[in-house]
Amino acid sequence: MSLKRFGMFKTKPPKGFDYKPLYFDEDKERKEERAKRLAGRELQNEEVRVELQKKWSRLRTTQRSKGNSNLTLILIIILLAMVSWWLLF
Repeated sequence: MSLKRFGMFKTKPPKGFDYKPLYFDEDKERKEERAKRLAGRELQNEEVRVELQKKWSRLRTTQRSKGNSNLTLILIIILLAMVSWWLLF
């Protein structure tokens, strides 16, 4: 029996050399970084805009209801004043 049969001393073929040199383009990196920041800012601006719209709509509805309740209160006071004037005289 030979040792080659067991495959113990078989040598594997060389793996090969696959080096890809990196090219660093500083301008391109700056542009990409700026684009990422602007995209993030746009998302933040969108979130802020939506939040402000919700708050403003809530504020408008509460102001309307306050205005309506104030008007109702004034009408009730005028009505009570007229009724009390009529009862006294």
